[in-house]
Amino acid sequence: MEKPTIINKLETLASEMGTYQHLQRKQSIDKIRLRPETLSHMENMRIAALRNVGALRPLITEITGKDTLDVYQNGEIKSSLDAWLLSLRAEHHKLSDDAINKCLDLITVTIGHLEQEIQNGKRDPNTGERVIPEKTKTLEIDGSNMITLFDAMQLHPRIEKASKSLFENQHYAQAIFEAFKAVENFVQDKSNSSLYGTNLMETVFNEENPVIKVPEAGHYYKDVQRGFKHLFVGAAQAIRNPKAHKDIIQKDPYITLEYLGFASFLIKRIDYWKAGIS
Repeated sequence: MEKPTIINKLETLASEMGTYQHLQRKQSIDKIRLRPETLSHMENMRIAALRNVGALRPLITEITGKDTLDVYQNGEIKSSLDAWLLSLRAEHHKLSDDAINKCLDLITVTIGHLEQEIQNGKRDPNTGERVIPEKTKTLEIDGSNMITLFDAMQLHPRIEKASKSLFENQHYAQAIFEAFKAVENFVQDKSNSSLYGTNLMETVFNEENPVIKVPEAGHYYKDVQRGFKHLFVGAAQAIRNPKAHKDIIQKDPYITLEYLGFASFLIKRIDYWKAGIS
């Protein structure tokens, strides 16, 4: 069976780094004076490895979750350095050898992980990227399925009215904006307030003198009230406002549905509460 292309690339990178490490040790640790042609070969190995690191590092980091070399002092981590850049410095550094060993370990772990996942059909043998299951591919291509998902979520009627047609036409950023605008309008209606944005949410859900109270708070009234206040303030500040003032591109229908679900949750919670004042 032919070895996967991505495995060949990773093994080549390991060979380049290993050769560079060997020559670097001779020059810096063993104090051997290398011939000009050997020095040239050493630099070629370094440059080739750097190029391959640029292409393969994202995949290695995705799989291992690591790309740093921890430096310890008195048993505690003093600093975390970029292992890849440290290992392939032009000039020798006292930690370069440790950094190369770290990177070689990461490459080995990545190869082992990829071999298993490629065999199981979960990774592309050429690129190492995750293979999207056929059902997911069909769902992404068939827009009608997205509307089915939208309907299945049983969003609050205000969110459905504000966002469904926009979602159907793939205007996802606008669908999210209108959903959270509907949240704001509903809070205004429920609290009989003319405030808007974060000022509205901070005032209406203020734990000291709330207009809309959280009835299920119980003994932890202020903590729960404050928590819901932060949810509404965050929705206004981090979701509604940016989409109102910036040209934000949103192409992912699944993430859009998650936003709409959050907006629906906020309104549904208000539906169970009563305003403290009219």
